[in-house]
This record gives sequence, structure tokens and C-alpha cells, in this order.
Amino acid sequence: MSATERASGLAPWLKQFIRQIGLAALWNGAEATEQDSNLLDALTDDVFAYMGRPVQQHLPVFSRAEMRQMYEEALLG
Repeated sequence: MSATERASGLAPWLKQFIRQIGLAALWNGAEATEQDSNLLDALTDDVFAYMGRPVQQHLPVFSRAEMRQMYEEALLG
């Protein structure tokens, strides 16, 4: 599987994971709120805080903006 294929699979996987752990009720497909935006920022910060080095060492290398966009697409639709 190519890096592009793996990367494109992140959003559906993350959405399913959020459903499985019971957080799906937090997002109802409505317009993103400031609280949602803060959560997306926190999730993105966590990725780089805990996985910053591996994220930068393996292709594809994602920027903070790209990582946040993946979370946004997965969690807010």
C-alpha cells in the first residue's frame, strides 16, 4: 500500500475509532464551534508532542495544518 493510500485511510479510520470510543456524539455535523476548533488544535498538538519525531521521519511528512485538516475531516465531516 502506498503512502498516499495509507494517508487517505486515516480519516475513515479515525472516524470509526471516535465512534468506537463513544465520542461521536460530540460532533453532529453542524458548523464547527470554537470548542471544536480548540479540540482539533489540542489533538494536533498532541500528535506533534508525542509523535513529532516519527511524524517528521516517515513519508509522507505532514504539516500541522495538514494533520489538523485530517482531524477536521474525520471528526466534523
